[in-house]
Amino acid sequence: MDFWARLDNLIEFKNLTRKEVAAQANFSYSSFTNGRKRESVPAADVALRIAKVLGVSVEYLLEGELPKIKSDKDLLELVKIYRKLSTRDKSVLLTLAKKLNE
Repeated sequence: MDFWARLDNLIEFKNLTRKEVAAQANFSYSSFTNGRKRESVPAADVALRIAKVLGVSVEYLLEGELPKIKSDKDLLELVKIYRKLSTRDKSVLLTLAKKLNE
C-alpha cells in the first residue's frame, strides 16, 4: 500500500472527504489529485500538515507503520482485527458499527 492508499483509508476511516483534508491541510485539492495520479509523495511540509489533520505520523503515511495509540488499547486491537478481515467482512463490520453509532 502506498502513501495515497493509506491516506484514502484514513480519510474513509475518519469519515472525511479528500476536499476536507486538503482544505484543512492547506493543500490544494488539484495538487492532491495530481499527486495521486503521478503517484508522487507530497513535499515533507505538506505531508506533515496532512498527517496532523488525520492524527497520524508522517512515518505512517509513508511507510504504513501503525500509528502509536497509547491511550486506547481496544482501538488498536480493533484496527489490527479489521485489517485481517476479508472485504466482505469489513463491509459487514462497518455496517454494524454504523448501526450501533445511530
